[in-house]
Parts: sequence; structure tokens; C-alpha cells
Amino acid sequence: MSPHQRKVFSKCKLLYLTFVTFIFPMGIAVEVHAQSDALAEQDQLDETAPLVSDEELLNELEYRLELEEYEEAIDAAQELIDEIEVDGSFYDDALVRPLLIVGDGSRKLGNYVEALDAYDRAKHITRLNHGLTTINQIEVVKREAATYEELGQLGKANDAYEYIFTVYNQVHKPFSPELLPSLFDLGDWYVKTYNVFAARGLFEYAQVVAKEHLGEQHQHYIRALYGLASTYRLEKFRPPSSAPIIEADVPRLYWGDGRPYIYYAELNDFAKGEEALIELVRIELERSGSTRESQTQAKLALADWFVLFDKQIQARAVYSDIWKSYDEEPDEEFLTATFTSPVILFNPLPADPEPQPQKLEAQPVNASVTYSLDIDKRGRVQSIDVEVLQPDSSFTKDFTRQVSQAIFRPAFVNGKPVKSVDVSFTHDYVFYVIEESD
Repeated sequence: MSPHQRKVFSKCKLLYLTFVTFIFPMGIAVEVHAQSDALAEQDQLDETAPLVSDEELLNELEYRLELEEYEEAIDAAQELIDEIEVDGSFYDDALVRPLLIVGDGSRKLGNYVEALDAYDRAKHITRLNHGLTTINQIEVVKREAATYEELGQLGKANDAYEYIFTVYNQVHKPFSPELLPSLFDLGDWYVKTYNVFAARGLFEYAQVVAKEHLGEQHQHYIRALYGLASTYRLEKFRPPSSAPIIEADVPRLYWGDGRPYIYYAELNDFAKGEEALIELVRIELERSGSTRESQTQAKLALADWFVLFDKQIQARAVYSDIWKSYDEEPDEEFLTATFTSPVILFNPLPADPEPQPQKLEAQPVNASVTYSLDIDKRGRVQSIDVEVLQPDSSFTKDFTRQVSQAIFRPAFVNGKPVKSVDVSFTHDYVFYVIEESD
């Protein structure tokens, strides 16, 4: 490593030692600074001392990001980028990781243009060194997708997620288990953007692939079932959203022999969602690696499904079974979080009641409304009182009407559902003030 790299690392070392002074007592901090001075003097006297590797330096900078020291990490990474460009080239593969550090730090600071520029360059360098369809670019493209999502540019985020699957599809054989991570990522994205049937097709395909290659007790098969059930739940209980509808360009799927895999979407076929959750419970009860926690997760998903679809007898039977499984070895933290108070299962209130205008005439207003609810043993809202408005807005009347449609997991006492009164429920949202012209 060159003297310039030594200086970059020395800066990181100083940052670390400064961080230590805030943790340790003053006497130890003085000793640490004394050691730092001695180390700096030793660096000047002994130029033959072993130098830190690029790997260690990059690890240190990534740690700086974890400590939320974004500007320091960006500056040090940029110095390393400058040095690599001088010693190597503008397309050196070693540039990718420091570019990601610059991108990640910039994104955390809200500097999205700088973040996307760094990601785009990292992606370009990766493709030049490893090929246009290299798997190595996936982590960069995922970062781009997440950045576009934060910016509200859902169309570009959608293109990025679909591109990731296209890369996997080109690199791996059809119907191979190597496709499963990208199937889950794209399926989750489609669920998030309410492309229910596109997501269902991917999770159904993933279920078939996992069952064929890995077996029903493999985590990927279980993962596919959870994803499949989530699409049926979302089809019935979709919260209102101001986000634009993104048209999914669903990738082509194939069987192992090259025949197209065809998925037939059926509306309101909710029995299949219930069947997927029942199968999950069966698998967890049978598989060798199952735990009480994994069994509880599957049972809770099924019981919540029964509450949502107002199958109260079945719901109470499953909840009671979960409760009894904690009799011998209680987990008070879990039982409190799960059963002591009502838990929202379907929130019909939109996060943003209106879309953001292309040009802001005034800063967006962060608002909230707090309700006092009475919730019956079925998890349904019986009465509503408005407690707090911060500030009052024209949306409050609509919110009050919508919150009456909310569905909760009811509270339980000794394993039985009970009515809850004066349950505080706060809804946070953002709205935009449109100034009237004279």
C-alpha cells in the first residue's frame, strides 16, 4: 500500500480512537491518545512496518457506516477511489466496493443523486470486468432499486427488480433451485406494489421448484408457501394507497424441459390461501428441524387468517393451541406482545391520503389522529372516539369512517378472547397544502 493509503487508514484509525474516548473513562482515554501518538510516531520512523490491506480498510469504512459516520466514510472511500484511479485505471474492479460505500453513505444522508451516480458507476465497472449478465452486479442493482423506492420512483424500482430476475434467468437453467432467491425478491416486490397475481405466479412457481429439488420440509418450500398465502390475504384485504399502479412485466418461466410454465390466475379463490397456511402448520409439526417458535409462527398466521375471514371457531381453537404450548415453559415477552392487547391485522387507513404533487407549493405536513376504540372478541371495532388531532384536517372524517373497517387479533385472558375498551390507535399520515391562487 502506498503512503497515500497509509494516510487514509490513519484517518480511519483516528476516527476510531476518537470514538473510543466517548465510551471509556477519561483516564483510559488519555492513555489511548498517548498510544495513538506513539503509533503515529512509529509510522513516521518505521516505513518498513507492515501496512494495512485494502480489505481491512474497506471493512473499517463499512463499520463507519454502521456507526452512522457517513461523511467520514464517504471522504475516506473517495480518497481510496482517487488513489486506485491513479495507480490502476478508471475501470479497475477494485473501485466497486469503495463506490458502494460512497453510494450507501450518500443515500443515508439523503443525497440520492450522488448515491445513484456511485451505484451506476459501480454497476458499469462490474459489467466491464465480468460481463453484462454477471451475478456480481446484483447487489449494486438491489441498492439502485431500494434508492428509487425511497424516492418514490416505483417504475424505475420495478424495472430494477425485474432486471435482477432477468439476470438470474439468463445465468441459471430454467426450473433450477438457483432461481429461488430472485423469485422471492421479485415476488415480495410485487406484493409490496399490490401486483397480487404477478406475485402469486412467482410464488407458485417457486413452490413447485422447491418441492421438486429440495423437498417439502426445506426452508425455501416453506418460504414459498408463506409468500403464496400473503397474495390471497392481500387480494382480499388491500389497504388503500395513493401510490401509482405499476404494470408488472412478469418474466417468462419455464419447466426443466423448456416448456413454458403457465399460471392461471383465479379471482377470489381464497380457499387456496387457507390451504397453504394449513400445509405450513402440518410441515412444522412434522419436520425434524422444527421449533416451538417456527410452529407458533405458522399457527399464528393460520389463526389470524381465520379472524380476517371471520371464522371465529377455527381461530379460537388455533389460538388456544398456541397458548397451551407455552404452559410448561412460558415466554412472557412473547405472550404479552401477542395476546395481552389487540393487534392490528388489517389497517384500512392510507399512509398518504393523496399523491405528492410534482412541484411542492408548501412543505408537506406530518399529521396524526389518535382514536379510542372498543374492540370485541371477534377483533371487530365496536365504537370509535377521536381523542387527538395534530393538526385537524379534511381527512379526519374519512379516516373515522375507514377505521371502523379495521380488523384486530383480539386480546386474550387465560387463552380466551375478550373484549377490549379504550384501545388507543394512532394513525400517522402526510398531506400537502395547496395554496389557493388569488
